[in-house]
Amino acid sequence: AGNDGPNSGTVSPPATAKNVISVGNHKNRGSGSPDSIWSGSSRGPTDDGRIKPDLVAPGAYVRSCRAQEATDTNGASWRNSYYLEYTGTSMATPNAAGAAVMVREYLEEIAQRPSPQGALVKALLVLGAQDIGSRDIPNEDEGWGRVNLRNSLAPPGGQGIWVDDRSVMSGTGNSKSYSFNVSQSSGLFKAVLTWSDERGSRFSSAQLVNDLDLEITSPDGTVYLGNDFANGRSATGGARDSVNNLEVVLIDNAAMGTWTLKVKDAQHSGGKTQPYAVAVLGHGVNDLRPDPKVVPEDFEMDVAIPQVDDPVQLTTSFFNFGNAKANTFPIAFEVDGTELSRRTIELGAGSTKVLMWPWTPQTAGSTTLSFIIDPDDTMEEIREDNNRLDVQVNVTAPGVKLETSTPVQTLNSSSITTTSWNISLTNTALISTNASMQTNQAVHVETGQTMPWYVGSTESNFSMEGQASESIFVTLVHPAPPAPGTYRIDLLALDVDNSVDYPLSIDLVVPDLPEAGLEFDYQVVPVHPSEPTNISVRFLNNGNAPIGYDLFLEAPAGWQAGFTNLGSEGGASSGSTGLISSESFRAVGLMFTPPQVMTAAGAERMMKLTAVSQTEQQELVVFDIPIQVMTVREVLVNVESSIGTLRPDSSITLRYSIEHKGNIDLDLTPSFELPTGWSVSSSLEVVELPWATSKNLLYTLEAGNNARSGQIQ
Repeated sequence: AGNDGPNSGTVSPPATAKNVISVGNHKNRGSGSPDSIWSGSSRGPTDDGRIKPDLVAPGAYVRSCRAQEATDTNGASWRNSYYLEYTGTSMATPNAAGAAVMVREYLEEIAQRPSPQGALVKALLVLGAQDIGSRDIPNEDEGWGRVNLRNSLAPPGGQGIWVDDRSVMSGTGNSKSYSFNVSQSSGLFKAVLTWSDERGSRFSSAQLVNDLDLEITSPDGTVYLGNDFANGRSATGGARDSVNNLEVVLIDNAAMGTWTLKVKDAQHSGGKTQPYAVAVLGHGVNDLRPDPKVVPEDFEMDVAIPQVDDPVQLTTSFFNFGNAKANTFPIAFEVDGTELSRRTIELGAGSTKVLMWPWTPQTAGSTTLSFIIDPDDTMEEIREDNNRLDVQVNVTAPGVKLETSTPVQTLNSSSITTTSWNISLTNTALISTNASMQTNQAVHVETGQTMPWYVGSTESNFSMEGQASESIFVTLVHPAPPAPGTYRIDLLALDVDNSVDYPLSIDLVVPDLPEAGLEFDYQVVPVHPSEPTNISVRFLNNGNAPIGYDLFLEAPAGWQAGFTNLGSEGGASSGSTGLISSESFRAVGLMFTPPQVMTAAGAERMMKLTAVSQTEQQELVVFDIPIQVMTVREVLVNVESSIGTLRPDSSITLRYSIEHKGNIDLDLTPSFELPTGWSVSSSLEVVELPWATSKNLLYTLEAGNNARSGQIQ
């Protein structure tokens, strides 16, 4: 964290980084140790309000091995031939690093969790951290407390630890819940959520990109939010934390019963899925035992309805909810109570494994498929009631079948208005039959909305010989582009003679499709030849979703171009629009700065604005912005002669200098306004003055006998 304390806001880079473990310094020995922060330890928070340091570790009066070449020991508070004693966060950080290494070693070798996330190591250190002095965590002095490795790995009093670092959040509004059966009242319940957030922007005042939230619900329905603390423990009624990527809930006296932990994706601004780590401590929380489970929602068949004698591929997934590796164990596959096959796997803590099972139905009708973990009951695990999955499947006799090589198509252009599928209708029987195919309206899968779009097919009724096939084209006419999501068309083939049907679903996947546009109020933008010109353009998002764009300006030789309202500094040649709603625009300010050398009036140049969409499949568009130099007529006239006192009958020759500051050739006609009695004796011819030039002119004035004093203009 640094050694610039004790004032607030003294923590310095790299300890201000959001994904690191920032370590402060507490006394290792002496008065007040270990529950006393060293005065020189840097304090938080960071500039954007994040809690730093994260933890504190022993750093004052720490003795360490002395290197043989260590000759400059002036900073040491004690020394001998083999050891040196120093104070500072440079001594505290190695202590914390050693604790982190032991946490990782414990996870890999004891818990047998391969490749744990750095976020999980951080979560476990915070889980076991101990508040220093009065109850006031989190605070700018100690963060979440001092490192206590025993609390992190082997908490006392029969408390257990549960962790997960294999889950991800993929978009705003997603969430995942975990349930814990607290078995003892009035004990501690503590949960930590942390994640290695995507890198932020140096132009942004806030560094959090993906904002996750920790939410704990007690058995009586009380909700606790992450980092809503008072007097060193969780409170209620506060606001969610939208600044930190480390959130904690701590309950001193947890009631018995089911506690629910929910991780919520409150705002997903990054373009990737966000892994996270959760660590939980409490009575009845899972200890080091495996708990493999069949995941019911992941069961799949490669056909919607199996047919007799038609090979089927079954897919199941198995997840280990426990905190320890499940060593080699069997899984049995049964059909109507008869075991057909057995597979053997091992499953790491928090890991998932997918298995494929071939099956060929022998009889039509309702069939029970069973997948049984540890059928011989030889494995010790947390729960035995989640080892079996029974699935009811209806098997049909031979009839008709629909197939396509492209059941899922992705729309890759915002201008396409039709999508077609080539469908094969097959009579699977050996005898001829009459068949038909029905097409339903497209349905938006995410919302369930039926779309009023045209769906048609080349044919719908067929007379088919045994095992014959017909090719059918199904066409969907849709807007350009549709809203993002998956649009599903359900097809139904019917064996008319035998009253056997066969369904098939075809999908159109529509991603975020960008379509940029640019509007401005000129056919040709007039620009000043010597001063910056500011204009506002409308940058349009005609895509099908809120999309941001990175913009880049390219100016012709000698000119400069920049944005006035994008980014933290005006005048930059690149910037980001932020998210623009579909069919909306953002006003973008542009500034064009001319060359130092004057440009002729009417000269035409071309500015280029390049837009790159912030989508998974980037789209680049270049817009031309024509500019034309305005006409400027500006002449400076100076009198270089001095005029003294003149007699009425005298004459005077005046010297004038004229300088052309404009950018177009001028013809100037001189004229004078004189006092009474004065006249111009010189010829007042037209003066030709090219642009960017100057001239000197002489004019003689004659005074008559009646000449008077006055202004000469």
